[in-house]
Amino acid sequence: MDPTQSAHVGRVRHLRESFTAANDRLVARLRGVSDESAERPVPGAWSAAQIGWHVARVSTRFAGMIAGDMAGPEPLPESFQERRWADIAASVPERLQAPWWRIRRQR
Repeated sequence: MDPTQSAHVGRVRHLRESFTAANDRLVARLRGVSDESAERPVPGAWSAAQIGWHVARVSTRFAGMIAGDMAGPEPLPESFQERRWADIAASVPERLQAPWWRIRRQR
């Protein structure tokens, strides 16, 4: 393996290990609280349960795309027009709501 490939493999390993460690810490923290505490609304922020749901949902989706179990990105149509980042950022709401109804329904 040449030095460039070796460096890339090292970076990927570091990312994977860092993600696993961070995820393990989050799961341990969530398991350490009661359902009532995890679901308690936090003014101006997501509850612990909403954060946990979001992280699990995104991680599962990424894993499925990497494994090839679900569709990933598709080629853009010829008519695609890239938007400036400032325009994209301006269209994002100041506060997003986690889909709390899905968390409760999945129990």
